[in-house]
Order: sequence, then C-alpha cells, then structure tokens
Amino acid sequence: MVHRALASGGPGLLVLTLAVAVSLTRTVGFRALHRLYRTDWSEARNREAFGPLSDPPGHPHDYQCAVTVRGPLDPTMGMVMDLAELDRVGEALGR
Repeated sequence: MVHRALASGGPGLLVLTLAVAVSLTRTVGFRALHRLYRTDWSEARNREAFGPLSDPPGHPHDYQCAVTVRGPLDPTMGMVMDLAELDRVGEALGR
C-alpha cells in the first residue's frame, strides 16, 4: 500500500489517498486436436504404428491459459484494466 500526500491540510493535518494494487485474472480454455498419421503409409500401417491415435479426426488436448494484470485502480474507470480489452486478449490466446 502506498500513501501519497495530496495537499497539506494545515498544521498537523495531512490529507492522504491510498493507492491499492489490484489483481485481475481471466482464464480461457481451449482444445487442440492432432492426429498421428503419415500420408505415405496405408491406414493399416498407421494403425499398427500409432494405434487409435491415427484415427480421424485426431485426439484432443485441453489447455488453460490464465492472464493476470496487476496495478492501481484507474480513478476514472474504477478498474485496473478495461475488462473488455482483457477478454479480447484472452480470446486471441484461445484461437
């Protein structure tokens, strides 16, 4: 916590404002598919080498990405960051 003097309030009086750091975390999940398959091999050879991992459309992997921003609250907006902008960043990561 940081204390900043805004103005002198006269003898023995000091006006303070608090600058509190705030954290905001958004988590986005996404799924990626891939298939273990060689186009120069037959279906049977791919199945023998890679088993069910060669089956279309592939097998999934699920991921989560958490983005955290930290800083003082913007006195006008009352937020550490524009939430819509943070959501746009998260959506771009999930593509």
